[in-house]
Amino acid sequence: MSLSQPLVPREYYALAILRFLFLSFVAGAGVYFFRGVGVSLWPFGVFIGGILFLTFLYLFLPRLERFQLRPVLYAQFWFDLILITILIYLTGGTESDFAFIYVFEIIASAIFLGFSGALINATLSWFFLTGLMFSEYSGVLRPFLWNEPPYLSAGVEAPEYLFLKSFFHAAVFYLVAVASGYLAERFRLRGLEAQRMRETLEQIRMDTETILRAISSGLVAFDFEGKILYINDAAIRILGLDPALLQYHFDLTGIASGAPEFALEVKKILRGEAREGRREIELSGDDQKKIIGLGHSYLTDRLGRRRGVLVIFQDLTEVKAMEAELRRLDRFAALGEFSSHLAHEIRTPLTTIQGAIEYLRSSLPLREEEDRRLMELIIRESERLSKIVGDFLRFARIPPPKKEIVDLESLLNDVVDVLRSNPRSEGVQIVRSYRGKSMEIWADRDQLLQVLLNLGENALDALEGQGELEFDVGYPYSLKELPGKGRFRVPRDFVAIFVVDTGPGIPEEKLSRIFEPFFTTKKKGTGLGLSVVQRIVEHHGGKIWVFSREGEGTAFVILLPLETEETDHERKREG
Repeated sequence: MSLSQPLVPREYYALAILRFLFLSFVAGAGVYFFRGVGVSLWPFGVFIGGILFLTFLYLFLPRLERFQLRPVLYAQFWFDLILITILIYLTGGTESDFAFIYVFEIIASAIFLGFSGALINATLSWFFLTGLMFSEYSGVLRPFLWNEPPYLSAGVEAPEYLFLKSFFHAAVFYLVAVASGYLAERFRLRGLEAQRMRETLEQIRMDTETILRAISSGLVAFDFEGKILYINDAAIRILGLDPALLQYHFDLTGIASGAPEFALEVKKILRGEAREGRREIELSGDDQKKIIGLGHSYLTDRLGRRRGVLVIFQDLTEVKAMEAELRRLDRFAALGEFSSHLAHEIRTPLTTIQGAIEYLRSSLPLREEEDRRLMELIIRESERLSKIVGDFLRFARIPPPKKEIVDLESLLNDVVDVLRSNPRSEGVQIVRSYRGKSMEIWADRDQLLQVLLNLGENALDALEGQGELEFDVGYPYSLKELPGKGRFRVPRDFVAIFVVDTGPGIPEEKLSRIFEPFFTTKKKGTGLGLSVVQRIVEHHGGKIWVFSREGEGTAFVILLPLETEETDHERKREG
């Protein structure tokens, strides 16, 4: 056991040092007063040396493996009583003025050993002092300062004097022991109660801290000067704050560095300008915008006076996205049913009209150039109408994917070959960044081919014969620099397919509507292509994201789950 171990209280070492200083001071005072009166002083030197030796011994004992505090304290106090008795013998014996030192020893034993220790040491103090007095009286010990005790020279009745003095010492010692023991016990019980209270409060604090850290809601408490009283981990994460910066600016300044909109709302709350109840604000972060719902309540002191404010908030971004997704799916369901009926109603007469026009073109002599031109126009527009009807049907009835093992590198090679054969690819550099990134997934090859060709053809339209079109593959946790996004990290258990162009980009107001049915920026587009792409990806259990910035380009990211036939069936059962 080392000196620094917590089993030995600091008071133990303080007692050893104070004992040495006090007894050495008393012995030194004896040397000072008895110098030049013919008394030998070497016993005082031996006494001080003995105290020094015992002090070092007491300081060393806690290093022993079998050290036990309470027995060692008892032994120390008993040695102290012996030393005090020796000191009293050297300074006058029965008539010594230093008998009061026993009182300090009894008080110290009450503090360290309790009521019982005080009574034991009071008894031993009386026993040692009485033994010294009667030893001098009976001649067993010769007085150190004189030939015989002074009270014998004064003609005092020795037995009665000694018994009276012994009774007086006993009364004082036991009175001190009872009083100090009682007070020490009261202080000890109060100390234990205070310790239990501190432990209970500490446990409550730790439990509260754990609960506040565990909840997903953000909590920030401010005083009315804008200083942060408390902030939990969820708040730092939701607001996108830098913990290192908060160490230097633990106030609204640190909050404003990461979430200025939130800091502005808190200022309104502190000024009493914010409305009561739940409300929503939008945070413009580096990666994406966040929507948080927040409320506040005031912190009060015991007199009911407001001393701060507690702001509670949640990240509603995913909830809002899910609500939007549900609304989109509801629209798709209704639109799909309507499109299916409409396509069937149009396709039947359209087929009849196309057949009739083909018959008329082949059977009627078209003499005028204008007649032939009109006939070609009718055929061309009917074919375009037929294509629109086909898009309607594909949108309304996307078949379930027929999954198989698909090699992405082979699939992307086929996509690039088809696009390079397209006349619109002239002047466009198609980059195969996926080369060497071998990856197999469980998917419908034909549907993925349709998705990638659609995205590639849209990119060729945007590039208009100049720029770069890149295809790439990303593994889980890999990073990719994208226009309008910066670094994109592929999530766990997903593989990413990137289609990136260096075209003019998509305006921000149109970007959120890019996958809506019938929304298009093309003059001749139906607005169903990207909607079909999104639904095919979702039928594969994946996601598709678009990032764009005007003047930099556009990136489509297709995330497909890394699954096998078994995990695919399991996911469908859970779904």
